[in-house]
Amino acid sequence: MVVQEVGLDNSFALIREVVGFQSQLFPVKRKELNIKTSEKLMTQSDRHGSQPTDEDGISSLSIAMLISFLICVSIFAYFVTNQTPVDDSAFAFQSTEIDQERLNSERASRLGDKKIDLSDPRAEKLISTARMRNAEQFSTLLSETERRRRDAEVVHRANEVLEMGWFPAFWAVGEKLMQECKAELSKVVVQIQKGAKPESFRKGDLYIHFRESCGDILPALFKRNLLTQHGQWVDKNGAQIADLSRRYAWAYILAERNHPSRQLTPYEYELYETWRITNTKGFSEKERMNYLKRADFLIKGFPTNLVLGKLSYQKQDYKSALDYLRKAEKKNEGGPEIGKLVRFLEKKTSAH
Repeated sequence: MVVQEVGLDNSFALIREVVGFQSQLFPVKRKELNIKTSEKLMTQSDRHGSQPTDEDGISSLSIAMLISFLICVSIFAYFVTNQTPVDDSAFAFQSTEIDQERLNSERASRLGDKKIDLSDPRAEKLISTARMRNAEQFSTLLSETERRRRDAEVVHRANEVLEMGWFPAFWAVGEKLMQECKAELSKVVVQIQKGAKPESFRKGDLYIHFRESCGDILPALFKRNLLTQHGQWVDKNGAQIADLSRRYAWAYILAERNHPSRQLTPYEYELYETWRITNTKGFSEKERMNYLKRADFLIKGFPTNLVLGKLSYQKQDYKSALDYLRKAEKKNEGGPEIGKLVRFLEKKTSAH
């Protein structure tokens, strides 16, 4: 829905609505009011032999003042709620409010109804091979050829697990490893917050489970502007995004059979791509544009024009931002607030 600028016509329309509402509060018909008032005046005149008192006038005045007060309050509330000033902050990307119920529901659907036996030798072999490969990421002794051979072994073990129940079986094993990494990473982040150096987790027996579960994940979290060197999540959903990045990497093991975008649940993929596209400090413009093209194609209803409009504004390309946001307004991307952004940019571009 397009938000129109508030003008006098809107104000008068609002007054008519409020007055109409007041007439519902006092549904006395004019004819009935005249009759009752005349009867009362005649009674008072007969009783006192004088003119009517000011009681009726005061009562009518009170009602009129009440109506006027309610009209003023309504108009004030309307203007306050609809005239929130637009500034640069309106073009920034806010952290997504994650629907945890939907996330859990889609993940449960991906696993299906069949119970996967993780004690099956094929599942155990994939788990142990994946853990070993994660730990080897911290080693500088392996040659590139040997690394590729070890990666191929993980793919081989994953294909064996497919025989247990296709992709639901693969993801049942993956879910176990994801939960392990989530718990271990949480411990490491707490230690970094207490002053531990990120390099201290790369060796020694104390954090061997972290290395086996998560691999060399910390440098990637720092590079992608997700975690600070002091252990603070840059995004309020940082821990969940880190988990999504691990799931995307897990999906890549069988990318030749099924692209990760189709292995992740629709909501997982939407959350992950939205973060990558809007993370201007963690990814290059070229990377983000590639992700955006893919999201526009794969994610139904993705607000592509709104995203491009905000990205253009952040680069101070206001003309392009206005063009994209006008398209977004026509497609109703971004809800009712999009109209305010368009009006703001129209004034800004006309002033230059």
